[in-house]
Amino acid sequence: MGLAATRPEFRSYEPVDAADDLSARPAFAALIYPVITLQAPYDHTYTRRMLVGDHPTAAAAAQWSVETHVTARCPPVFLVQAKDDPISNPANTVLMEKACERVGVPVELHQFPVGGHGFGMGRAGTPTAAWPAYFEKWLSAMVG
Repeated sequence: MGLAATRPEFRSYEPVDAADDLSARPAFAALIYPVITLQAPYDHTYTRRMLVGDHPTAAAAAQWSVETHVTARCPPVFLVQAKDDPISNPANTVLMEKACERVGVPVELHQFPVGGHGFGMGRAGTPTAAWPAYFEKWLSAMVG
């Protein structure tokens, strides 16, 4: 979703019909415990290995890092992550927040003190249970 929001014109396949000529730009992006960057020092993820391999060039890592493609044309972004996420370093959402702020893209970040990774719609009894309500409020404000 992050790459679709920042690079909607990018296509990794040959077009097969007219639908492939339509814009892939979403109206908004909700990125929940995302891997945003494939660059050092946050490049120790399965996502980086799958997309650019074990020893990518700096250019390849940057090409597949969401934060390097944020422009003023990007849609509004909503970010959620737990600070104890063992899979996606919490710096990912901070990097995305700062990239959006630099170019004036509306962004809202919620980092919870605990919750780990993969908490879905939030785990009952934990701070993560609050994020769907935050998203609903944010989305209502975005669509007016």
